Amino acid sequence: MPVRIVAIDDVHAAEHVIREHVSPAPLIRSYALERELGLAPDRRVWLKDFGSTPSGSFKLLGR
Repeated sequence: MPVRIVAIDDVHAAEHVIREHVSPAPLIRSYALERELGLAPDRRVWLKDFGSTPSGSFKLLGR
């Protein structure tokens, strides 16, 4: 069986179908990590909260 290489056009074509089934993970700003890293006031640290996405046997991860 030949291996089919997926192209970016294939991904774009499937996006509207996949988007209906994947819940995006919300972003949460980490003030504590910004302070710990000593970042300048204009720099931000954002973390994806995968704990709030629906789960079952498998957890689908979207952007």
